[in-house]
Amino acid sequence: MQEEIARLKEENARLQQENEQLKSGATQEMLTLRKQKKELEKENAALKRNETLFTKKETKWNAKEENYIRELAVLREFEHQFVETEEATGDDSTYTEEDIAYITSKKLVIAGGSDLWRKNLQALFGKNVTFIESNHNHFDPSILRNNDLVVLNITHISHGFGYKVINECKANKVPIRYTSRKYFHYTIKELVEFLKKLEEKG
Repeated sequence: MQEEIARLKEENARLQQENEQLKSGATQEMLTLRKQKKELEKENAALKRNETLFTKKETKWNAKEENYIRELAVLREFEHQFVETEEATGDDSTYTEEDIAYITSKKLVIAGGSDLWRKNLQALFGKNVTFIESNHNHFDPSILRNNDLVVLNITHISHGFGYKVINECKANKVPIRYTSRKYFHYTIKELVEFLKKLEEKG
């Protein structure tokens, strides 16, 4: 009888020990799970913050892009109205050597326009003025920076080309003016006018 009682006590002690071990293991597992939960909650919160930030940036970027597209649409409408009446307006198409010297004394970039229009101007200005071809969408945007003026001829350009020029100029606060001239001799007087008005503004 005493042997049986002793055996039962021993068995009970063993079960209690196993129970304590199970409790300890469960507690440790619970702590690990809680820690993992907190880490996941932190990661989730960070992802939500990043998602919100990305959404805001995307919305802002889309708004800018839409604004530039609208701007180009307006300019194209101006082009259709202007080109038809360009020769009939009585604009002074004569230019002087002083006009050429004045233009080439400035840091000027001319982008867009037809190949013929651009080549005629390039023949007059040489390397003193930087030209960007209308179909050259992958030009280095840094050439638009630190200039006295950028002139964008909105004819013969894609939305992507126009958007890139406008965006870079606005981002770097470079003055930009628009034209839709197809005859280079009219353009020269227009360039002089653009530059002198900028000088007047200071």
